[in-house]
Amino acid sequence: MRTPELPEAFYFQVFDVRPGKGEKKKLKIIEATIDSIAKVGFDGTTFDSIGKLVGMQRTHVNYYFSSRDELIKTAVRYAVALGQQITIGHVQKAKGWREQLKAVIEGPFEWVERYPKHAAVMSVFYHLCCYDKDYRALQNTIRSGGEARLLACFDTLIEKKVTTKKRALEQARAVQAMMTGNLVYSFTSDIPLSFAQLKAATVKSALELVDPEGH
Repeated sequence: MRTPELPEAFYFQVFDVRPGKGEKKKLKIIEATIDSIAKVGFDGTTFDSIGKLVGMQRTHVNYYFSSRDELIKTAVRYAVALGQQITIGHVQKAKGWREQLKAVIEGPFEWVERYPKHAAVMSVFYHLCCYDKDYRALQNTIRSGGEARLLACFDTLIEKKVTTKKRALEQARAVQAMMTGNLVYSFTSDIPLSFAQLKAATVKSALELVDPEGH
């Protein structure tokens, strides 16, 4: 599935510049990179395979991206930024901490459902994080942003002294780990639950973890 027209802020998030002809060309290359990874895997994804998908010479791909590492990192930022857009859209409509927490969890599930090829890119990314410090640093940045969104859901509970800020941070990390684990589970194995059932189960488990007494 190709992306819709993207707001200017999206280009800043991925490329740190305003959208221009060059950045729009880069997005086409990034989408081709994602397509290639989903079709032939990480090892089969080269400047040649990407060039064939986007209809340009490998030297032109190399003009916009100096290395495959740069391509993969930009593809990850691109995929994550789209996921964040979806999540933020859900959160903005939510009222109350329960709806907000539900929105933060359901956003990434909708992202993977809407853009299933992004799951392949994220799987490669997680693998690279195991041994490459630069990829791990990017993952830590992504994780910190996710924690902050989850932690913001607990402001009301902290104000009511249902939980403490320290406990809320622990809960945010636990929910994020649960959500990420279930998403990876969904696209790396044949599970006995439908995608919708797994999403609902994740929301239910998170709510019970955060507020077992139903405040």
